[in-house]
Amino acid sequence: MTDTESHLTTLRNDFGLHPVFAVELEFYVYDAMSEAEILETLDSICKDCHPGEKERGENQYEIALMPVKDVAEFIRRATNLRKVIAAHFDADFRAKPFADDYGSALHFHLHLEDENGRNVFTRSEEGEYSAPLLHTLGGLLATMQENLKIFSPNNMSRFTSAGKNAPTHLSWGPNNRSVALRLPDKPLDNKHIEHRVASADANIAECVQAILQGVVYGLQHQSDPGEPTYGNAWDNQYTLKPLLG
Repeated sequence: MTDTESHLTTLRNDFGLHPVFAVELEFYVYDAMSEAEILETLDSICKDCHPGEKERGENQYEIALMPVKDVAEFIRRATNLRKVIAAHFDADFRAKPFADDYGSALHFHLHLEDENGRNVFTRSEEGEYSAPLLHTLGGLLATMQENLKIFSPNNMSRFTSAGKNAPTHLSWGPNNRSVALRLPDKPLDNKHIEHRVASADANIAECVQAILQGVVYGLQHQSDPGEPTYGNAWDNQYTLKPLLG
């Protein structure tokens, strides 16, 4: 049994929960094509994806794989997505191809469902997050630094580029793109975590294993993620721990 299978078994047997994953892949394209042509091609080569988007970097693009409930199938699709893009474009998946431009990431999206297929990541009308959501956030933060080499195996300079849309500190917050773990603005009964740490050239299967490790740890230890961050996480006023600290 692999570590990933072991984590899935623990989630199922001990907590009655199952993870659902999606991913956003960022990359640079060097082909002599217009933006419209690149986006049209992206849309044609991935039918399980949301429409491709132009990203902030010059010649940088993003494509997002839709949620997949079968974890092994998610890993297969996400890994294949990079291969398909490379077959159609002169694509660059390096974490930080240009020192003064935006880095490229793998943003993993995750929520947990109970045995009835109901999302257990919720927020009440009063603003209280569900215990599984908070504990998962806490576990992911608690295990993040030990897994940093998995999330970014070749170049960690993304984590020092404040203001370049990449995380620099151990942090979480609602709809905040400067934190490591973002909670996108979704309905109260259907929240999910956007794990923003992995680089575009990371190994998909290893990242999934590391994320599941954090999920299990958080649920087992009822980990506390601390207070959310609403402003720029790199701002000294928050006294957050640097990812590379």
